[in-house]
Amino acid sequence: RAPPPESRKGVGVTLKILETEGVAYIAELLPGSSAWQSSLTIDDRVTHIDGTPVKGKSVAQLTDMLLGEDGSVVELRIDCISKGDGVSSMCRPNRKAQPRIVRLERGRSAMNERKRRDGSL
Repeated sequence: RAPPPESRKGVGVTLKILETEGVAYIAELLPGSSAWQSSLTIDDRVTHIDGTPVKGKSVAQLTDMLLGEDGSVVELRIDCISKGDGVSSMCRPNRKAQPRIVRLERGRSAMNERKRRDGSL
């Protein structure tokens, strides 16, 4: 059963869609979020969310795919080729681009982790 809409949590990433290619790119990483603490970088190309291709999906559909129950994990498949002039910092130059999987925990943030360690809420 899906959690109520108001209780669904994200991973701290904003996606943008390049209309001409129909694919999604990382536009923003929320400081302290699981996305911020991961290997993701701005302009990384997202090809799949939890195994589902993102091509042709709207921003609203992608947002819905990213949201879920607090503490659950979502997997992003990232192409090493970025739309910018360079490549992602996780890619090796002069090698065939290999996609990578990034697992992110919904609702997790560095602020929440600090509060848990300190014993405060």
